[in-house]
Amino acid sequence: MNPRAWGLAFALAAAPVGVAHAGLNPGTAEGQVEAARKADDGFCQNPTKPLRDAVQLCGYAKEVPDCGGFATACAEALAPKKPPDLGWLEKLGRFFARFGQLFEGLGTVAHVLVWAVVIALVVLMAYPLIKSLLRMRRRAGDDAERKKKEVEVAAAPLEELLDKGDERALLARAEAALAAGDLTAALHAFLAATLRALDRKGALQIARDRTNGEYVRACQDEAAKITLKELVREVDRVQFGALGTEPDRVRTLGQRAAAIVRAVLPLALLVLLACGGMDTKKLRVPTGNPTGSEVFERVMTAQGVRLGRPPKPLGLLEKPGPDTPPILVDFGRVPLDEDTEKHLVQWVREGGTLIAVDQPHRWPKELRPSTTVGGEDVTVQQSDSAKLEGRLLPGLALGLESKGTVVATTGNEAFAILRAYGSGQVLGIATGDLMTNIGISVPGNAAVLVAILGTVNPRTIDVASEEDGTTPPSNPFIALSRAGLGLGLWHALAATAILFLAVGIRATKPIPDRPARRRAFTEHVGAVGALYARARLGHVAVAALGRLLELRARARAPRTQDVASWLATRVGRDPEEVRALLHKAELARKDTVPIGDETKTLEELSSLYAAMEKTS
Repeated sequence: MNPRAWGLAFALAAAPVGVAHAGLNPGTAEGQVEAARKADDGFCQNPTKPLRDAVQLCGYAKEVPDCGGFATACAEALAPKKPPDLGWLEKLGRFFARFGQLFEGLGTVAHVLVWAVVIALVVLMAYPLIKSLLRMRRRAGDDAERKKKEVEVAAAPLEELLDKGDERALLARAEAALAAGDLTAALHAFLAATLRALDRKGALQIARDRTNGEYVRACQDEAAKITLKELVREVDRVQFGALGTEPDRVRTLGQRAAAIVRAVLPLALLVLLACGGMDTKKLRVPTGNPTGSEVFERVMTAQGVRLGRPPKPLGLLEKPGPDTPPILVDFGRVPLDEDTEKHLVQWVREGGTLIAVDQPHRWPKELRPSTTVGGEDVTVQQSDSAKLEGRLLPGLALGLESKGTVVATTGNEAFAILRAYGSGQVLGIATGDLMTNIGISVPGNAAVLVAILGTVNPRTIDVASEEDGTTPPSNPFIALSRAGLGLGLWHALAATAILFLAVGIRATKPIPDRPARRRAFTEHVGAVGALYARARLGHVAVAALGRLLELRARARAPRTQDVASWLATRVGRDPEEVRALLHKAELARKDTVPIGDETKTLEELSSLYAAMEKTS
């Protein structure tokens, strides 16, 4: 690495804002870094693998003394991947080409033979491939079944594990499960042991109504919170994502969980701590995360600066007062939603102090300085004769076009600036590398960072976490809108309005009154006949019609003439036939059981009655 490309020097402005707080001493920062690394040097000797975000810090690997583990991990992560050897495809193509040329002149037979040989070769090649695929599918099914069983085993509620003993018993249970190869049960037991230990320490409070994520957000131990967050993430992947895990990963998380458990002191020592006999800041849990901030926290504590958390999410901060501490926001790790960004800008305008870290294009728009690419050499004068020099990756600058006090420069460009905004002020730092375990361990960087932070006279710095960048939604509509369903909500609102209009217009349209429908007399007669037939009372109908016919005929016939003879003469029918029909109707009045010919009798009586009426 070119030394000129690594040069980074910082100078504090001579203005009053550049005077550091009396408790900040850049001269002692390097010794404090060494003391912090003696207490916890896991990020250098045994960093967590894979490096993931820490890969971008690999440029510092050779600059940090005694950091061979991180350098080796970087070399492995940045090693070029060997491309797959595809020479066999070229050889196979040449083979088929020569094979085709050999049989080119043999005509149709040769072509048939060639295709037969090709098909045979394809079959011979496909057979082991298909067999291998079937074997892989069978193994995948076995793995899925095994994972399903693991998930089922691990699905035991966390509360049950928490009720089975203290943190040491749970830790022993987890280590036994890990030794037996039950990775899922080991993960759950490690998480339960960590929660129980943090609850005993007072960093959080175990409650049955809390989720894993709520435990992470409620954890007040920033060092242990990193391990807890990774444990929760791995447990959720296995339990809810039905994904497998790796033994090395579980073993690493288990070691970090064990460190938290073993750091819990007996009750007597806890009482001593409560009385001020020891500093809880010294009880940091060792971690192997190169991008962590444990060394930075130890250095700030040694400098007399208390690191805390904002009292509320950034989108709910109250109006700052004279004693409101500065808030440090690493915008590379704490993304802000739109509402939070507006509220944070307003908070600074009303008198708050913001320490903005990371590249300016991630800052709130109103707070961004104009940017240019920084030079390779950086020089800033701290006094008339002293300079503070550190090492950073090249190309980090803020731009001199910004209005404010230049705190540190890279060449002719600003690396850190302090500018007023409204009644407040913004201290901008072009990168958060200085606050990582690796970045602050580079010789000179700790003194540089202490000098830059000293320009805002901090006694307390509230460091925002990832959860603070999101304002809790005040209603369900805002929550759905943040989830990307805002356009769908507007579509649903428009569709609802159209539906209401469509139904309402139809409902308000007048409907004309229709006259009541009346049945014809013949329908009533038919209904009565159907009722008689259903009740098997046909003989009653015969008797009634016969009686009506007899009464009408008697009223019209002479008193001296027989009714049957008169009817027969009137309608032109046989007198004996008419007399028999009337006699059958008379018998029907006396019978209680139908004979079976009532329908025919009714037709004859009806015909006779109609003929009589017609001749009247």
